[in-house]
Amino acid sequence: MSDFPIPTFPATKIIRAAGRRPRGFFQHPVRLLVLALLACVGLPFAFGEAGHRLIAMLAEDGMTPKARSAVQALLQGDAQGNGNVTVGSLAQISTWADDIRTLRPETRPWHYVNIELEEKGYSASADTPNVVTALEREIAVLADANADRYARQEALKWVVHLVGDLHQPLHVGEDHDKGGNLFKVKVNRRTHSLHQVWDFLLIERLHLPEDALRTMLETDLARNPAFLLRNAQGTVRGWVDETHAKASACYLLHGKPMRKGIKISLDKDYVQAATLTVLEQLRLAGIRLAFVLNGALDPQGPRQPTWQAYAAAARLSAPGAPGNRDAGHRSPTVGNAGGKPQATAARDSAARDTARSDSERYFLHAEEMRIDPSDPLH
Repeated sequence: MSDFPIPTFPATKIIRAAGRRPRGFFQHPVRLLVLALLACVGLPFAFGEAGHRLIAMLAEDGMTPKARSAVQALLQGDAQGNGNVTVGSLAQISTWADDIRTLRPETRPWHYVNIELEEKGYSASADTPNVVTALEREIAVLADANADRYARQEALKWVVHLVGDLHQPLHVGEDHDKGGNLFKVKVNRRTHSLHQVWDFLLIERLHLPEDALRTMLETDLARNPAFLLRNAQGTVRGWVDETHAKASACYLLHGKPMRKGIKISLDKDYVQAATLTVLEQLRLAGIRLAFVLNGALDPQGPRQPTWQAYAAAARLSAPGAPGNRDAGHRSPTVGNAGGKPQATAARDSAARDTARSDSERYFLHAEEMRIDPSDPLH
């Protein structure tokens, strides 16, 4: 059995819910597990602008009030907002590290680390600088209350961005192809690098507003406190090793390695399972960024974000109440007037980790209603 966790949004359920019988590949649990992890890929710009903003939004909603106030103080007087992004928000600064690459080319290696697939994980002998050394350094600067304000402001921008980068397997794993940049594939008869597919294409194909995706992910976090307890913890190097362990699955199609030198067509099964795992990676990056920022900016407060914070952010009502997107579904973790401790709520929700989620419904809506039917996958 693989040690990889099965994403909360299982591909088999989605295919069945859409009225299609799972193909033979999906009927095998180990193979399903492998395919479900195909989405975990890192790109030169990681999840793209939308992905980085979503990670930042999830982190901000999971921060303590003191940590959030510290962010506002550090960003006071910083550059203006971008589009609909709030001035002074984490989302506003989430792509700054990509924006400055041309002006500061020496920072390019900070976004990734070269670890071949056959290697076990991160090693101190890895080429430096890299995403591990850069992120650890910037976290230390951010946590130093005596450091120069502008140094801490820049460190905050780096931390917000690099936590997202290291959750992309092709940022921390490669098959002698520059993290999938040299590996060409086809989606919708169009050619992309494997890196580009995971950078922006999977999220774009959902055709959902960022606010809708944000609420979807927050709802899942609010209803799965066990997920928060398990994953909103750890170290930079531990997260890199976890992400690297998933990188080899990025090169598999129906359980077999994709051949290089030809433009492989990624089919619908691949794209569906991959998209679900991208959602999983966004959640992981968001809650871990909150964990890091709480520790750096509110060292005396709780580090882990809580399901209550995400319930409030998603504006969830009591189970069965009008306006609740999951009306009629009993959830012991949301709308509980008694206010269960997070650990108790985690135990209550452990058996529901694979239950049908809002994410599945959102995905089905995008799959059936919003993806251009005249532009089929081949």
